[in-house]
Order: sequence, then C-alpha cells, then structure tokens
Amino acid sequence: MTGTDVINAYETAGLKEGWFFGLAFKEGYVLGRVARKEPVSMEYDRVYTVGGAPALVPGNFFVPFNQLQDATGRILFGANRGRGIGGLANHLYHLFVGISPSDARMWLRYPLSVPRWNLDSKPITPGPGGDNTYGFLDGNISPYNNPSLQSELVIPNWADWEVAFLNDSQAARFLKIKVVGWRYYVRILKPSSNGKVNDQRCIDKIKANRVPVRLMTMGGVEPMTFDGFPSWNVNPIDIFADDSDAQSTQGGE
Repeated sequence: MTGTDVINAYETAGLKEGWFFGLAFKEGYVLGRVARKEPVSMEYDRVYTVGGAPALVPGNFFVPFNQLQDATGRILFGANRGRGIGGLANHLYHLFVGISPSDARMWLRYPLSVPRWNLDSKPITPGPGGDNTYGFLDGNISPYNNPSLQSELVIPNWADWEVAFLNDSQAARFLKIKVVGWRYYVRILKPSSNGKVNDQRCIDKIKANRVPVRLMTMGGVEPMTFDGFPSWNVNPIDIFADDSDAQSTQGGE
C-alpha cells in the first residue's frame, strides 16, 4: 500500500481467512469459519430494460422490485446459483451496493417480500402512489464508487433478495448499481451428534467468549428464518444464555 491508496469504508468490514463468524437467524446462530476468499465486483446497468437492453428510466418513474438478472434471465447472487453443483453450497457472499446517480433511490427486500430499512410504526410501502420518502438508500448515502456499510448484505447460497428503484428526477436517466465485496468459501461448524465430537470444542469456546467471532445479521431486525438447507446439515443454536449479554467482536485467528 502506498501513501496515495484509499481504503473504501466497506473494505474494513470484510472477513479474513481463518476468522470465525456467526450468522444470526430467527432460530439462532449458524457458526462457521472462512477457509478461502476472493473479491467480487460487478457493475449492474440492467436496473431498467426495454426489449431486453438497458434503457433510460423515465423521470419520476418507480422501477418495481426484481432480482438482479443478466441478459439471459439468470439470477445473479441468488438462490438458483450453484444448485446441484458440488461445493458451491458452502459459498457465502458478503456484498455492498453503490448507487448512481446520487439521488437515485433503492429499496431492499431480503428475503423476497420482506422489506428492510423499515420503521416499527410505519411499514414501508414504496411504489407508484406509495410513500417513497423513507426506507431507502440513495447514492448520497451509498455512493457508486464507495458503497457504504449501510448497504451490507450477507447472502448464503440458498437465499434470495430483490431491489426496487426510483428515478427521483424530472429527466430520464440511466440508473445503475455497483455490487462489491467478497465471496467466501466457508466451513460450517457442526455440534456433537451421535457421540461424535465434530466441532463442539470450537463451538464451546465461542459460547464462552474465548474465541473472537464476527456476528452478522441475516436480513435485518426481523431475522430471516433458516430453512435447513440440506447441504449445510446443521441447525442454528443459541450461543448466548441471555441474549442481552450478546457481544459482537472482530473475528480472529
């Protein structure tokens, strides 16, 4: 690194090889360890298409919720990737999203149909005729070339997410996003079963706060339900006797 190198905010949030992590689901935590990692970067200009090609978004136009897709209709960063392909079930995406232009607005539903960045007293209802004044990120909050920590997404191989957009301008414009982060190959820790020790000693150390672990929320405050993806062959566990004592620290060796 030279004196002219700039570290983007999201780069400080990445996990390193060997770090432990805990994915927080409604039923509890799934624990694992990063075995390998590589960077991910994709510029996505198919926010709005006409005849299958990227197109200008009309002024003050709301682009409905949809998953990111390529020109063939293949879902990107979604649950259909890697199904039936050996080894990909243990891939985990850790992503951040930058938005352009700066005043373009993006809403998130993760998993599908579950709105994020919500308010307890006023559920999000974006769309034509809806309330488009909150519950979004825009390019001022999460710039295209420097996605913010607020845009963080942690996506296992069996989960789906979708986004909607508003061109908050009178003029027709191209809207686009940049998705950056990492793809991890992870090893899921499995509690003892049938008399086998498996990873129980490591799990016990994490529960006793003797091993640093990075805790990451799956979805948002309304936690995702773990659907028991067979390839993981594990059930979420309660790693804290009292959730009020839960502490999240930087993962470690």
